[in-house]
Amino acid sequence: SVGQPPTAPWEGSSGVSTIYNAMVSPLGPLGIRGVAWYQGEADVGQPGYDRRLAAWMANWRAQFRDAQLPFLIVGLAGWGKPVSNPVESGWAALINEQRLATERDQRSALASAIDLGEPNDIHPANKQEVGRRLALAAHVLVYRDGGTVGPLPINAAREGDKIVVTFTKPLQILSGANANAFELCGSSAATCRYADARVNGAKVEITGDRQSVTRVRYAWADYPVVNLYDADLLPVPVFEIAVQ
Repeated sequence: SVGQPPTAPWEGSSGVSTIYNAMVSPLGPLGIRGVAWYQGEADVGQPGYDRRLAAWMANWRAQFRDAQLPFLIVGLAGWGKPVSNPVESGWAALINEQRLATERDQRSALASAIDLGEPNDIHPANKQEVGRRLALAAHVLVYRDGGTVGPLPINAAREGDKIVVTFTKPLQILSGANANAFELCGSSAATCRYADARVNGAKVEITGDRQSVTRVRYAWADYPVVNLYDADLLPVPVFEIAVQ
């Protein structure tokens, strides 16, 4: 393991790269079943991580001569100061790009760790749960013997005076009646505001407030407080999605 390197040095396509040439290329076409990847802190604040992640996965599939090589991507754990109002967050933006990259790639999956972070430690201690979530994803993506990869948003749509977000799996709220950390947003950052949200099966119904809504954000902070999970206690990941 190498602490907090950006993605580019792991890619052979990025030119002469110390990390790639010294640690990856010498492996040749080594036969491997899959890759578990926990990285991204050093890329925070640099838009386009989803594209870099896609290029890296393509590069390693070429390196190991396996076009179907699966990748299990750990979404960054929360880290930083808790907030009481909506904020802009490069940390959240990167996690959202991790999610987008895995959604576009059928041989990859996201294991969210947003709820496992520690506000004062960028290397949170609870790796056991990270491992459990990766194992659940591996059952589906690598070993194909059932299991789960966690709940993901499919779309957001207006239904009367509500915004309804549909997910891939039924959800549950822990320790309360409302789901924390949902925001309704207009076109600009300053328009984002917290909103009341309740679960109805695989849908979250967000109460409208008669203001402009073009997108929904969830857990959009460096260190959000979340309570929305599926039946396997896998958390809904950080996301931003346009309202249809």
